[in-house]
Amino acid sequence: MSSTPGRKRQPEDSGRIIGCLSKVFPPVLWYYASPQRRARIAEYLREMFPLPTYIPYGFAFFAAVYFTLQIFGGGQTLVVTWRAWFGATTVVLMMLLLRIYDELKDLDTDRRLGDGGDPRYKDRPIVTGRIREEDIVALRWLVTGLLFAFNLPLGAPWPLFGFLVPFTVMWMSFRWFFWPAVAENLLLAFVTHNPMVLLLVGYVTGIYVHEFGTYALSWPTLVLAASLWLPLAAWETSRKVRSPEEETEYQTYSQLLGWRVAGAVPALFAVAAATGLIVVAHRALLSWVFVVAICVTVAVVVGACLRFVVRPSSATSNLRPYAEVFLLVATAGLAVAGAVEYGVFLTVATSVP
Repeated sequence: MSSTPGRKRQPEDSGRIIGCLSKVFPPVLWYYASPQRRARIAEYLREMFPLPTYIPYGFAFFAAVYFTLQIFGGGQTLVVTWRAWFGATTVVLMMLLLRIYDELKDLDTDRRLGDGGDPRYKDRPIVTGRIREEDIVALRWLVTGLLFAFNLPLGAPWPLFGFLVPFTVMWMSFRWFFWPAVAENLLLAFVTHNPMVLLLVGYVTGIYVHEFGTYALSWPTLVLAASLWLPLAAWETSRKVRSPEEETEYQTYSQLLGWRVAGAVPALFAVAAATGLIVVAHRALLSWVFVVAICVTVAVVVGACLRFVVRPSSATSNLRPYAEVFLLVATAGLAVAGAVEYGVFLTVATSVP
């Protein structure tokens, strides 16, 4: 409806104005959010994206790539700039945005499974009503605005390009999840979505190249990228393995591959990751302590998977905690090993000599 001179502004007009502004400047949405909405979002984050877990992991992931690239480039002391802080925060926000996109894509499925009594879905916030769809949309716009706020100052071309590529791919995976074969097949979804972590490695690499002016594409860098993706692949596949009596209409890897093969997949990913990390550690001259930690934790993952394959049951099917420990050691361990071996220098300089 066009505005009429002298017409009193109606409440719905204010709502439309706020709605438009929220898309242009997402923090406006947060400002106008009610305390109840903020409380619901806070509870959602505590349950579905616990910040005390994901913030350290995101920072560790960034540091693992950033430090190792400096070591490969001949750095004697590891440098942390303001761009590194912005970049590490971006990794966390990217993971949160991916979680939000998945939540919005799977709304109907999660509600159906929860209403059907699936024990892994019936208590989820979106199923119980503790979070609403419009709350998740509001969070999405807030996170999107923060991502651009943190990345526009980083410079071009490499940091900006490195940010826009994963952001665009994630957006496309959300908006254009239209190919029925992908939407209906967990294996195709894994192949097309899980390797997105490699794009985050590319993002960190873009910041490194911009700051240090060093060409970073080499076989050790490719091994590093694969070695940080494979633990996540092990974690992802470990989450969706169930014993035959636990299966519901929810699609799992054990449904598609059979419980024996599906139970072995996380172990195979973990072993491949451990092999790559040992190569990276040797190339970077890292401490043997890191190598031992990798060997011990990958052995735990393999043992848990073998136990499930031999005796599949609800007591042995929960492989996720073991994969999470390995993921933590692989990512944080690599960052810490590099920092301990070479030392870290903090700087606010706009460029690195």
